[in-house]
Amino acid sequence: MRFKVISLSFETFSHATEDLNKVLETLMKFIPPEVLKHIKVSRATLSGHYKNPIEILRINITRSDLIDSTIKKLASMINDSDKRRLAFEVGRRLDKTGRFYIRFDKQQAYLGNFLISDKGDSIKVIISISPRPKDEKSVSQFLKKLGLIITSEQ
Repeated sequence: MRFKVISLSFETFSHATEDLNKVLETLMKFIPPEVLKHIKVSRATLSGHYKNPIEILRINITRSDLIDSTIKKLASMINDSDKRRLAFEVGRRLDKTGRFYIRFDKQQAYLGNFLISDKGDSIKVIISISPRPKDEKSVSQFLKKLGLIITSEQ
């Protein structure tokens, strides 16, 4: 089965205690320069537990050439150790609709260290795959081809 990435989304929160411009700058580190002029960052404001404002920043990429460039950049940013971790966790990170989830530590990304994280203060990446993968092995092969994971066979 031939898979393709049909959309690529990035999402993060900017809390009242954070500098919105720095959070936006961090989010933009995931986007190749040639893609930046073609994307739009959407913003929504929520209220936190104590009525403090929280900004949600989202980028959604659906153009195939922009997706390809961004996936290549994303793959180059992930270290080999985290690629092995992602390979081990494919089943946990893939939902029934064909979306593969990766979270990066937001604070580390600001510093230029792109580390996979499970904590809440993160930049979430959602890779939507079509057609919907039926098994973990086939999606692992596809993610390996994209350079996002390293399996033990490599």
